Amino acid sequence: MKVSGEEASRSPRPKYAPAQRACDSCGKPYRGNSRAKAQLCPSCRTNCVTCGKSKSPGDRTHSECVACRALGKTCATCEVNPTFQNRRECWECISDDGAYAIRARDRLYNLPPGWYDQTLAEQGSVCEISGQPETSVSKRTGKTYPLAVDHDRSCCPGPASCGKCLRGLIRRNLNVALGMFGDDPDLLRAAADYIEKHRARSRSAV
Repeated sequence: MKVSGEEASRSPRPKYAPAQRACDSCGKPYRGNSRAKAQLCPSCRTNCVTCGKSKSPGDRTHSECVACRALGKTCATCEVNPTFQNRRECWECISDDGAYAIRARDRLYNLPPGWYDQTLAEQGSVCEISGQPETSVSKRTGKTYPLAVDHDRSCCPGPASCGKCLRGLIRRNLNVALGMFGDDPDLLRAAADYIEKHRARSRSAV
């Protein structure tokens, strides 16, 4: 079988799969994590790479000891607060009003740059439907949630948006309610009539 000049000039294929890595100490291939502080195989993880202390035989999964992992690292987003274990962001940035959550929200709804802040200013920081600010509070952080992004579900039925069917900012519970009603105006009007009918009946019975 003849080999072309182009194929012959290519670099040789590594002896281990791309998912595997080479140990920095002994050079042997092993399956490792790219975010690890040191690329060491389990056999070479006898000492902590940070403090140098000997680790227990049952703690060969990490390159650092338990005490050094508990100290954590600096948040990659705010570069101020410490993190822990292999997390890149601190709890403050992961929270619902943090930078991590803002980036995730913008990706989910394909928001144009500055769309959320501009819409929030135009609405006066209140819900476009009720005219009231958000009142739902996160149980984990104790902070009030930001107003939810509402989109036309006839265009994008799922939780994400293409960015062309954005409507406005509303309270979280109203956003969930619109999804439950399937964005059906007739069904919403029927629900309003139902509430008014039974409210009038209860008032007349008093």
